[in-house]
Amino acid sequence: MSLYSVYATTTELATYLGITVASLPADATRLLTRASELIKYAVIDNIDSTNDDHTEALQLATCAQIEYWLEMGESISISSGSYKSVGIGSFSVSYTGSSASQQLAVRSRTYLQDQGLLYRGVKTNAYSYGSLDSDLSN
Repeated sequence: MSLYSVYATTTELATYLGITVASLPADATRLLTRASELIKYAVIDNIDSTNDDHTEALQLATCAQIEYWLEMGESISISSGSYKSVGIGSFSVSYTGSSASQQLAVRSRTYLQDQGLLYRGVKTNAYSYGSLDSDLSN
């Protein structure tokens, strides 16, 4: 039993790839599980399962990840990177290998980003300070 949800079915994967279910790789179910694990890691569990757009983005991202692996080889996401250097002032990080975000296929990242699932910052509202702005310029 997996701790992770599987975000797409073999039928959805075959449709995404434009092939029949019978033409899928023999390990398609394993690939769906592994891709779903990577997607869940990437979105840091920032998922609203009642949001149909989130559900669709997860499904598409999972299928896109497998498409990427079929083209580039799954090992591209298996090799792990480590920190080469980390800074504090003007924060900086350098990796010796691939980071989690580099493991994601471009299409996977796009589907997730379009729904705000990769957002890691603090939400703020941009607004003018009105009279404070004019006070500062005097």
